[in-house]
Amino acid sequence: MLATGVIPNDRNRRLAKALKLELDELGYFKEKDPLLSPLETKVEGIYLCGGATGPIDIAESVVQATAASMKAVLSK
Repeated sequence: MLATGVIPNDRNRRLAKALKLELDELGYFKEKDPLLSPLETKVEGIYLCGGATGPIDIAESVVQATAASMKAVLSK
């Protein structure tokens, strides 16, 4: 299979600054703790999924989207 390289969006820095989020060394949004707090950020109520944290396949993206939406629902 051939796949093109994936790079973070140029606007991630501006969005990270506005939302007070951290970026990793590559320019993707950084999770609070990938093992203990997956999809969570250090900003309460903001969750990450899909390509926001780096290259990911469609199946995993769907799983992350479901998990992030459940975290958002249960946080209220």
